[in-house]
Amino acid sequence: MDEVNLENCLGENYDQEEVYWMGYVYRYWHFYTGESSRQIYSQADRPLMRSCYLGFHTLDPAMAVEDLKEIYNQKQESKNR
Repeated sequence: MDEVNLENCLGENYDQEEVYWMGYVYRYWHFYTGESSRQIYSQADRPLMRSCYLGFHTLDPAMAVEDLKEIYNQKQESKNR
């Protein structure tokens, strides 16, 4: 992907590196777990990915996926309490 259309990010200012990392992690996640894009996005939507970017972008992609799944599981547990 040489070009990223940042115009479609609903008026938010995303850095090209953020968008590239998000896309890379979403695709890696699919190949790593076999989950569909819909399943993945339901666990880690754009706001979560953006909030995690700074701390996660230097992690191994598998570790980032595991940490994102853990955040999702913790949110689900707190909803069920």
